[in-house]
Amino acid sequence: MMSCFTYLDYNATTPVDRRVTTHMLEKIDSAWGNASSSHRIGRAARAELDAARRQAATALGSNASEVVFTSGGTESNNMAILGVLGAQREAGRTEIVTSAI
Repeated sequence: MMSCFTYLDYNATTPVDRRVTTHMLEKIDSAWGNASSSHRIGRAARAELDAARRQAATALGSNASEVVFTSGGTESNNMAILGVLGAQREAGRTEIVTSAI
């Protein structure tokens, strides 16, 4: 019956491509350390994180320093709103109005 099932809750989560899952599992096994730590395992994780950042930047046509990984949608949204606010301050605007639409 799954062949005629249509998943519409992509706001909550999405299926992961098997190639992505395979790659993630490899990295979880080999570079599981805290990328902010200075010990060997942390440095290995940092190297993998930096490589992923460069790869994402290349795919997006940007600089690696412009790629920021976040923990999820709320953090990403907040960063975007704060970025807009920061840019608007230069134009003398200091408020953002939002609505619950």
